[in-house]
Amino acid sequence: MADQPMFNKRIVWKNPDGSLAITCPVADSRCREESETAWLERVASLVKPHPLAIRLEDRSPDELPESRRFRNAWREAGGKPRVDMVLAREQRMGEIRQKRNNLLRESDGLLAVAREMDASRKVEGLLAIRQGLRDIPQKTNLEHLTTPEALENFEPDWPSG
Repeated sequence: MADQPMFNKRIVWKNPDGSLAITCPVADSRCREESETAWLERVASLVKPHPLAIRLEDRSPDELPESRRFRNAWREAGGKPRVDMVLAREQRMGEIRQKRNNLLRESDGLLAVAREMDASRKVEGLLAIRQGLRDIPQKTNLEHLTTPEALENFEPDWPSG
């Protein structure tokens, strides 16, 4: 409704597994005579993400973690949603492995062509790159990254040829 102020709250739920779910009420869903509290209660009753979810204190968007990249790692800490860095590191390592796997798949064809052409230098170079890709998870330590921003910006030393 045009005469109502823009709503700036998020309903935060804690799921039984410890993960958080965030409900973003749509301002247009508020009835003209409905108080903010009544509106939030009505929205919450309609969208509970899990039957056993617990509603935490409603938050403004600026109280939520800045980046949504590690949304699956959001947990409650001190009554507020925060990024669980252990889970975020696991997620980031999974992303690194996925990229590594894609690069290995891409190099399969190049390696086959190089072998067919009997290009031994090219084969050796590709084999070295592929070994470097396989070694990435063992050589990548994310423990020194202590903020979601640092983790989000981190890239391992990808081998190149």
